Amino acid sequence: MSEKSLLELALEYASWGWRVFPLLPKDKRPFPGSHGFEDATTDPAQIKSWWAKNPQANIGLATGPGSGVVVVDLDINSEKSKDGAAEWQAMVAGKPDKIVPCAKTGGGGYHLFFKSDDPAIRNRVISKSIDLRGEGGYVVLPGSIHPNGSKYEWIEHPETCAPAPFPDWLKAGGNLVGLVDTAASAKPQAGIDAYERCRRYVATLPPAISGCGGHSATLRVAGECYRFGLTDSQAWDILSHYNATQCQPPWSEKDLRRKWREGKKLVDREGKFGKRLEEGDSYADWPISETKLATDEHRLTRIEEIADPEPPAPAKIDKFPANLLEPCGAVGSLVKWINATAYKPQPVLALANSLAFWGAILGQRVRTPSDLRTNLFCLGVGESGCGKDHSRKQIKRICDAAGITGEVLGGEELASDSAIMASVYRSASGAGLNGILFQLDEIGQTLSIINSKYAAAHMQSIPITLMKLFSSANTTVIGKEFAQRERQDIREPCVCLYGTTVPDRLFGGLSKYDISNGFLGRMLVFISDDPDPAEGEKPMLDFPDDVLDTIKFWREVERERQHAGNLAGRAAKAIAFDKEAQEAIDNFVAYCAKEKAAARDGSGMDVLWSRAPEHARKVALTVAGSFPTKEFCVSGEISRWSVALVAHLTGSLIAAISENMADSDFERQIQRVLRAIGRSSITRTQLSRKTRGMLPRTRAEVIRELIETDQIELFEKQSSDLSKRPTQHIRRIDKTTINVRASNGRFILNQPSDN
Repeated sequence: MSEKSLLELALEYASWGWRVFPLLPKDKRPFPGSHGFEDATTDPAQIKSWWAKNPQANIGLATGPGSGVVVVDLDINSEKSKDGAAEWQAMVAGKPDKIVPCAKTGGGGYHLFFKSDDPAIRNRVISKSIDLRGEGGYVVLPGSIHPNGSKYEWIEHPETCAPAPFPDWLKAGGNLVGLVDTAASAKPQAGIDAYERCRRYVATLPPAISGCGGHSATLRVAGECYRFGLTDSQAWDILSHYNATQCQPPWSEKDLRRKWREGKKLVDREGKFGKRLEEGDSYADWPISETKLATDEHRLTRIEEIADPEPPAPAKIDKFPANLLEPCGAVGSLVKWINATAYKPQPVLALANSLAFWGAILGQRVRTPSDLRTNLFCLGVGESGCGKDHSRKQIKRICDAAGITGEVLGGEELASDSAIMASVYRSASGAGLNGILFQLDEIGQTLSIINSKYAAAHMQSIPITLMKLFSSANTTVIGKEFAQRERQDIREPCVCLYGTTVPDRLFGGLSKYDISNGFLGRMLVFISDDPDPAEGEKPMLDFPDDVLDTIKFWREVERERQHAGNLAGRAAKAIAFDKEAQEAIDNFVAYCAKEKAAARDGSGMDVLWSRAPEHARKVALTVAGSFPTKEFCVSGEISRWSVALVAHLTGSLIAAISENMADSDFERQIQRVLRAIGRSSITRTQLSRKTRGMLPRTRAEVIRELIETDQIELFEKQSSDLSKRPTQHIRRIDKTTINVRASNGRFILNQPSDN
C-alpha cells in the first residue's frame, strides 16, 4: 500500500472533525503572512487549495474545543534533562489504565490525544517536560517532517484507539500549574530552581494578542525572566516557549529578540534583577537549588548558540563610489551632460537613467556570446524633492533632438499589462531595431497599489508581464488569444525601464514575495546618497556631440543592413568579451555563488545574487555598445567597471532591505516611524502628521520601544522666541556605519578613503 501524501493525510484528519492548517515544510511554524491556527479548518476545498500551493507543507492541528481534542506533549531531551515519558508514568501511577492515541514526534517526544470540548482547558505547563495543548494552541500531526528530518508517526492510531475523555484529575480545578511529579500534589517540591519557578509563573500570565497590548504583554514576560535572576539563555528559552504557545500570532524571531533585549534593559534600569527571588509570593517561597543555579547547561540551549542580546547597529549605505559614476563611452558623456544641466545634481540617478536609455538604443542590435541583450530595468531611489525628475526630462530632450521619441520612448504610466504589451508590440514590429524605454515616476506607489488585496486583476499582472518581457529579450513572446482580433506575437522585445520612487514608497510597497519571486532581482536599484543636493542655476548646454553621433551611427548601421537585404534576419551582432573581460566576469560569478550560499536563510536575498552576473554582462555590453565603431569588444576595463557597479548595487540593496523591510505589522510600523523621523529631528506633532492613519496607542508603543532599544532619543529644543516653552523633539541615534560593498579588490576599483 502506497504511503499517503500530506494532502491526503490533511483531508483524512479533517474528516474526523480536526481543524488543520499548513505549516512550513520541515518546520513547526506557520507560513509567514498567515494567521496560524486561527486559519485552521475542516473545509476540504480550502485544504486542497493550501496543499496545491505547497504540497510539502507540514500539517498543524488547532487544539481545543473547535477540534474536540487536547494534547499532552511529552518532551524528551537528554541534553536538557527532560524525560516527559518518565514524568508521565509517575503522574498516572495508581490511576485507571486508558489507552489513548499516541504519536511519536520528530524530536523524539510523544503526543497523547484526549477528547475535550472544554474551552477552559488552555495551553499550560504541567512540568518541566510536559505541556498541555488546548484552546489557543496547536501541534504538528503525523506525516509531517521535523526540522531534523525525522517523521512524526502514529504509535496508537485514532482509528483503532479513539481518544479518551480528558481526565478530571489532570484538570486540577482548571489550573494545571503546580503539577510536578504527581497529580495529587499542587505544591511545588523542594529543589525546584529559579528557571522552573519562572516558567510556571509565566504560564499564569495572560496571552499576548496582536493589537490588544501584545507588545506590552510580551515585554512583561521578557522582564519577568530577569526579575527571576535568569541567564540570557534561560530567558530566551522561556520567552520562546511563551511566544509559541501564548502569542497570537507568534512574533517573528527578529521581533522577539528585540523584546528580549528590551526586557533585559528595562529590568537593569529598574535595578530589580533577581528581585522575584526575594519577594514573598507563592513562587518566590519555593526553595532554590544552589547547585543548579551555578550552571546554564543542565537543560538549556548553550548561550553561544543565541545571538548577543545587545541590539545591532542599523545598516547605513555608504557614499556611492565616485569612480563608478564616470563610465566610459557615450554612457558616461550622457551622465556628465545630465549632471551639468541639473538644478539639483543627482549623479547616481543620472547613471541609472543613462544605462536604461542606451540599453533601449542598442535594442536588438547587439548581444553577448551567451545571447544576453541590453534590456535593463533600472530603479532610482531618492527622497522627495531631491531632483529625481531631471534626468527623465533630459532623456526626452535628447530623443527629440535625435528624432527618435516615437521609436524609443514608451508611456510614462502603466495602466495595465495589456497596455504594456501593446506598446512593446508597436516598438518591436517597426522597421527599426531600437528597444523601448519606459520612464516611470513613483513606481513605488504603483507597487503598493499592485500588492494591495484590492488591486484589480489587470494591475496585479503588471509585475508578471514585466518579468516575462525581461526574460524574453532573445526569443518570441506569444501573445494572448482573443476571439475578435489576431494574436500579436512579439519577436525579441528589448524592454528597458527607468523608474523613480522615494524610499518609503518603495519599501512600503515591497513584499517578501517581490524579492523571492525574482521581480526585484531583475532590477538594478540605484539608491541616491544625497537626499538634499546643493541647488544652483545651470546653463542650458548644447547636446553632447558624441551622444548624438552614437545614436546616428547605429541608425546608419541599421540602414546598411536593410540595404544589404538583412532585414528579415534582424540578427543581433554577437559582441565578444576579451580575455581580461571574461576573467573579471568569471571571478564575479564565483564571488556571487559564495554570497548566494551565505544568503540562503529564508529571506530571499540569495535571489538578488543569482541575477548579479547577468546584470554585469548586460551593463558591460551596454557600455561597450556606446562607442560608435563597427568592430568592438567588451574590454577588461569595461568589464571590471560593470562588475564593481553591480556588486555595489546588490550589496547596497540588501543592506537597505535589511534596514527597511519588516516581518510583522508592528515591525512595519517601527520602520514607518523611523523613516518619518529621517536623519534630522522632528517634533511629535510633525511625526503624527507624517504617520497619519496610525493609531495613537500604536505610535506611542513604537516610540517607547525605539527609546528603550536606543534607536531614538527625546530632547528639548528652544525656539528663537525665548518667551515660548522649549519644544520636545525626536531624533535617531546614529550608529556605526556598516560597509556593505564587496570587499574583494577585484570589485572595488581605486576606492577613495572616507577621509
